[in-house]
Amino acid sequence: MIDNMTPTLRKPLRKPRTKRGRCLVCRVEFDQASTGRPRLYCTDAHRKQDAYWRNRPRAKAFQRVIREQAPTLAGCYVEKISNAEAKWLILRFEWLGTMPKRTYSYGLKTATGALLGVAVFGYTISPESRDICGRENRSLAICLERGACVPDAPDHAASFLISRAVKLAAADKGWRIFYAYSDPEAGEVGTVYQATNWLYLGTSKPRVDWLLPDGERITERTQRRRGLNTEQTRAAGWQQIERAPRHKYVTLVGDRRERRALLAALRIVPQPYPDDGA
Repeated sequence: MIDNMTPTLRKPLRKPRTKRGRCLVCRVEFDQASTGRPRLYCTDAHRKQDAYWRNRPRAKAFQRVIREQAPTLAGCYVEKISNAEAKWLILRFEWLGTMPKRTYSYGLKTATGALLGVAVFGYTISPESRDICGRENRSLAICLERGACVPDAPDHAASFLISRAVKLAAADKGWRIFYAYSDPEAGEVGTVYQATNWLYLGTSKPRVDWLLPDGERITERTQRRRGLNTEQTRAAGWQQIERAPRHKYVTLVGDRRERRALLAALRIVPQPYPDDGA
């Protein structure tokens, strides 16, 4: 029989285990306090050292430096410029290397005013080339005769320039029909016009250039300006060179009603864009 006065047996008290921590700097283990917030560093000096390396002033990463040095269109704008200002860039970077007469020029400039590219509108020698939407709308048509950008211009600079130059020219002169040509001999297929949603009207008629005995190459237009006919040029030893047909593009501007009327008046049905190898 168990005596009621015998005390109840209890489990012996155990000493709580000491938690272990690992310093984030030296990776050495240390004892953690049984209460309170766990420590991350073995000493206060290591805590300050880690804070310094986390918050120290750092140089820019190489990839970021390259990305910031690459030119962008941020801050660039398009405005009307003089033909003299556009001429030097056309003569240096445009494939034909000539500046037409009776032109209207617009330039792409950086935020600091440096000229990156130009678009030159003018009238071709053939008035019939402007009858894209009929002779009654000839006065509304203008040709983008020349265009060029500097070699280090940002990506998409040409499409940026053309789209804004067309809007400015339409507001300044009232033009509504803008057309342009791309020359396969220059390796052009009209990618910039395709990027800005111009309509493709096929290829133009084949042309003939004249090769002079001294190696100079002139167009039929220049031949007529010099007052020479075919018999005279052949007698002088000039040779005829056939040029490949050029791709022709057009864009129509204005409000919805104007664009719808001009689209209905197009004399040529728009065609699918040519391939890069065309």
